Amino acid sequence: MNSYFVVFETTSDCDNDCIYCYNIWKKKNFPGNRSINEDKKRLLENVIEKIKPAGICFTGGEPLLCPELPEFIELCRPKVKFLSLATNGKNLGEDFFSRISPKKLDLLDISLPTLRDDKYAEICKSEGSEKVKSAFILAKKNGFRVNLSVTAMKINMDEIEDILRFAFAFSLDSATINFFAPSGRGEFFREELSLSLQDKISIMKKADEFSEKTGLPVIFGIPFERCRADISSLKNIKMSTCLCGVVKFAVDFEGSIRPCEMSGLVLGNILSDDLESILDREALKKFRSENYLSECPSCVSYNYCMGSCRFSG
Repeated sequence: MNSYFVVFETTSDCDNDCIYCYNIWKKKNFPGNRSINEDKKRLLENVIEKIKPAGICFTGGEPLLCPELPEFIELCRPKVKFLSLATNGKNLGEDFFSRISPKKLDLLDISLPTLRDDKYAEICKSEGSEKVKSAFILAKKNGFRVNLSVTAMKINMDEIEDILRFAFAFSLDSATINFFAPSGRGEFFREELSLSLQDKISIMKKADEFSEKTGLPVIFGIPFERCRADISSLKNIKMSTCLCGVVKFAVDFEGSIRPCEMSGLVLGNILSDDLESILDREALKKFRSENYLSECPSCVSYNYCMGSCRFSG
């Protein structure tokens, strides 16, 4: 086991059609009608054997629509130190909790882009926001560690504080704020959803104040370039760095290995390639070289963002 982390995309199926979705099969000009490997268990076994990840996050699409999910969790538990599930929460009910215990899953990561029912329907193109809110309560009741994830966009940035209040009020373990990155279906809505620099700074400041006041851990999942603004005074929030293609990789339901869940760049296949050959590929080196600025590697703050998110626009 080592420090590698794998995002395992269990299925392309989803019961939402979010306008900010980064899934690459919803990307402009991305080939459609992709096949799904029928033996996904073998894919996962190869992930464990060849990458030996310290952590795996099950995603989709919507992973709760993957019938093999409980089997996947059972397969990974004795071999992988940290297991998490990223879900929209609409299918988190008593049936799930009767089959999966907190001992099997280290973190439930549930997304909630808004507290308003009408806006949820607008953003996610589906009903069900009340089910999602109930899922947080049910998950905590069943003893799970729960993180609330919210993608911060132009159309919901005025709600971020209220969403953090919701997380605190229901004793959630943490909240993650991801700045909108125009990938997947989000490419179609770049202008409507993208945040300005001042928007991002404002959100970070408010989150920092909230975390200081309440003690709620708040993580920013998309790196922020410290060359753009001095955020050294924000001591209460945790900022992420881009480790995609370094220790973090995505593996999809066909076995394709990509450097990031937002990237369509296929580096190889887990069924036929070993990790050493993947790490040595020129395509991966080029991906990592695409920093926010050409001078990023020489920046004194480079380790804080590692050249930033390659899709943050």
